[in-house]
Amino acid sequence: MLSSDQPGLQLYTGKKLSPQVAGHQGVMYKPFDGVCLEAQHFPNALNQSDWSSIIASPDDPYRQILELAVG
Repeated sequence: MLSSDQPGLQLYTGKKLSPQVAGHQGVMYKPFDGVCLEAQHFPNALNQSDWSSIIASPDDPYRQILELAVG
C-alpha cells in the first residue's frame, strides 16, 4: 500500500523510453518495462486560488510524507 500526505499521484509508464535503455547493472529496459508513481500536488495547483498553496520558501519549506507498506 502507498500512502502520502500529497493530494495527487502522477503515473509514469515509461512509454517514451528509447527502444533500449541501460538500467541497473546494465539490464536493458524498453518502453513499458516499469512504472513510476510520484506523489505530488495537482499539476494546475498554482493557478487555483481555492486549493492549498504549493509555494515553498525558507520560512515554509517543502516537505512530503510517503510511506510504502509491503506485505
